[in-house]
Amino acid sequence: MPLVFLHGVNVREGDEYEHDLELRNRLFADVFFKILGRNVQDSAILNPYWGELAPSASAGNPFLPKVQFKSIREHRQQLRAFIPEATKKMLGISANPLLALARSGSMEEMLDLVVSIAHDDVKDVKDKQVKLKGLSKFAYQTTRWRQKFSGRKQQLDWLNDIKSDEELIEKLQEATDLSPAEFNLKASLNVKEWLHNRLELSKERIRNRVDQSRERIRDRVELSRERIQARLQLSKLRIGKARKIARVSAKVTVASARKVATNMTAATITNPARRIFHSQLSAFIGDSFFYFGTRGDRYHPGSVPDVCIKAIEDAANMRTEEDPDLIVVAHSMGSNIICDITSHFAPQLEIDLVITVGAQFPLFADLDMFPGFSADERPIPKPVSAINWVNFYDPNDFLGYAANGVFEGIIDVPFPSGKFGVTTHADYFKYVSFYELMGSTIKDVLDNPQ
Repeated sequence: MPLVFLHGVNVREGDEYEHDLELRNRLFADVFFKILGRNVQDSAILNPYWGELAPSASAGNPFLPKVQFKSIREHRQQLRAFIPEATKKMLGISANPLLALARSGSMEEMLDLVVSIAHDDVKDVKDKQVKLKGLSKFAYQTTRWRQKFSGRKQQLDWLNDIKSDEELIEKLQEATDLSPAEFNLKASLNVKEWLHNRLELSKERIRNRVDQSRERIRDRVELSRERIQARLQLSKLRIGKARKIARVSAKVTVASARKVATNMTAATITNPARRIFHSQLSAFIGDSFFYFGTRGDRYHPGSVPDVCIKAIEDAANMRTEEDPDLIVVAHSMGSNIICDITSHFAPQLEIDLVITVGAQFPLFADLDMFPGFSADERPIPKPVSAINWVNFYDPNDFLGYAANGVFEGIIDVPFPSGKFGVTTHADYFKYVSFYELMGSTIKDVLDNPQ
């Protein structure tokens, strides 16, 4: 069962790209495919790379709006005021953040975080591939282990007698039947250090931005007190209304079933988060314009679709009688590329299953931007070269769209991660729970063809 992964926007080669690719391959092989009951070699997972073909923005993104703070201390005070207690526990203010997250958030979120932390820890070790193999086995074993719980209450009952993160890690090692020789979870999971490093990185970014903006702050301080007071008076009514809206929003957020991660919403209005949001959006705009402007015509595909078509053809040649299915997984802009390939550039390619994730092709199809079919026909038929097509989206992903309002024959599946912030769109393939959802959904699709 060969698989081709088409990446999205703002993907560039480097250590981070390689590290994420290695984990993604392992989780596809050891979680997704095992749920399907298939044993797939690493060589059957292809990752065509087209990021080097796209343009990159100037260093520092000078076109982004900047919000200045008087001091690091003021910024920290503002940020803490917005973060509720449950989220503080997740950030490490709790003495046992993993246990706090499992109890106040969910077991799935806690295990996703465990795998993420362990993944960072094995980045620079000598036996990296061995440890990644053990980590992906742990990820798969936890998906099976969680099936013994019939509901949230049973999960909480299991957690009730656990007093610390250390004890939780030991229990997880035992519950998944993973020997320390295969993967020592305790040795590979320094939660405190991971959280400390993340917080230190945030502090360093804040310091850099404060230093860069110091001259501008001095200029603004020169404004007269009367002028500042006048502006404050004029803004008083708006501030009062904003506080009322914030109070209502806070109540809605607290009521959410996935409150731990979702409560991070408030933090997205701060300068670092807003900057990341704008960086992602500007990268999406840049890569989108590049692709649609250079994709070529029917018999002369542009450089990006050409790279992807060749990878799909290579994967198609790997099919055997025992394992005949070809899968293409397309994330973000990759979904637009596979839409063009299946409907316009290479409709002769027969793909057993297309999986789109965080996709924009429904939006662009509605805008009539694909030459392979007409937006005047509603619903738009699924490209015939894709025998099955499943579209996954996170309801909180600002760049992920549902397909069945525009297309016929495409299955929509929501992935409610509970995350709400600037990284939601990029992080699908970092969650073990997402591979579990993909595996169970695709198993049902392949076992029950239309």
